[in-house]
Amino acid sequence: MIELRRAVPEDLDCLFEAANSAFAGSTVSGKGPRWKRSREFLGDCLAEQECWCILLDGRTVGGLLLFPQPDCLWLEGAFVEAGHQGEGIGQQALGELLRRYPEATWRLKTPAADKRDCHFYEKLGFVRTGTEAGHGGQEFALYEKKIF
Repeated sequence: MIELRRAVPEDLDCLFEAANSAFAGSTVSGKGPRWKRSREFLGDCLAEQECWCILLDGRTVGGLLLFPQPDCLWLEGAFVEAGHQGEGIGQQALGELLRRYPEATWRLKTPAADKRDCHFYEKLGFVRTGTEAGHGGQEFALYEKKIF
């Protein structure tokens, strides 16, 4: 059974390791999101935003990064370490986080070429609202989910 716990600065190492594991095999950009590559950026997220540890049997196996905005809740990232991908952990964790905000508009972007990620968010009720060009010509799919 999974559990969500609000992350604290002492969680930086285990979240960073889980993020690196989660994106190690990414074939879309070869680099992964900026918080995956930068311990400093992830540390800033922990200090300034809402970060959650995904726990399995008391051990951090993933995380959720949430940036509250004036008009929405921006999901900056969702990740589960490679050894536990495909077990429904990410879906359970994000589903639980969505339930904690019963009246909200959620937004996110993910690489459009990453069909697995796009399918993951669509299974949870996110609707693709457009695309956005990123650095190096990478295209991102924009998603939104309104809960009212």
